[in-house]
Amino acid sequence: MSTNSDEIERALAPVVQSYKDLANKLDKHELKLDRIGKALEYLAVQENRIGQAETKLLDIYAKWNALVDPKDGPLWRIQQHQASCPRRQVQAMWFVLVPLCGLILAVTGLVLKQL
Repeated sequence: MSTNSDEIERALAPVVQSYKDLANKLDKHELKLDRIGKALEYLAVQENRIGQAETKLLDIYAKWNALVDPKDGPLWRIQQHQASCPRRQVQAMWFVLVPLCGLILAVTGLVLKQL
């Protein structure tokens, strides 16, 4: 009987070895698939972050465009207001106002000195 079982073992040895080799290959492929899965998860997270960054960038551009809108943007309104300011009149007022303030201070000083 032992010769019969030895013959069966010898006959099945290549099949058993092939099975073990196949199991090793499957284990290696499983490890590779795990690494690929982790890489895909990492890429998905990165894509999500990139999408969020793109959305924030588009929001920033929208805010900038609203700020410099030539029809009713705040910068345009400020420019229009500044353009309508009477610069010459303001300068003339300062040329009159500063000497008058100096004169008032001098007179006040003289009055206080006399007291």
